[in-house]
Amino acid sequence: MEKFFKWFIAVFLILHGMVFIIAGLILKILISSEVSGNDSSSIFLLFPIIGLVPLLVGIVILIINIREVKRVRDLKISGVEIKAEITGFKRTNYYINRRSLYRVEAKDNNGNIYFSNARMQHKLKKKYEIGDEVTVLISPDDSRNYTVLLEI
Repeated sequence: MEKFFKWFIAVFLILHGMVFIIAGLILKILISSEVSGNDSSSIFLLFPIIGLVPLLVGIVILIINIREVKRVRDLKISGVEIKAEITGFKRTNYYINRRSLYRVEAKDNNGNIYFSNARMQHKLKKKYEIGDEVTVLISPDDSRNYTVLLEI
């Protein structure tokens, strides 16, 4: 659900921005043909400027989502798969609907600690408990490039 929400927000913002930009251009064409004065031309800049903000934010969110999907895909193809034991749930400083997001803290046999992406606590607690095993994919080139695979 969280993955769907990220993609939905990105597409919604891009479409919202495009609608504002197109509406501004259509209004400029319609009113400029009726009014020959130069006073009304500045108001048409407002719609594209308002539309540009959500368009750019949506594009940035989309790029971040695509990069994350590619990174996880590459790790599934060429990464080293290890098993780690969940040692706890770490609270983050981010909130969604006045609820804190939590990260799974997992430790492998060598003592390395790995953190998952932030998730809602009630989803984590339903599926995982301390002591459960999770899969961690680590890049063979850079040990800092890893992902904890959670099935939520």
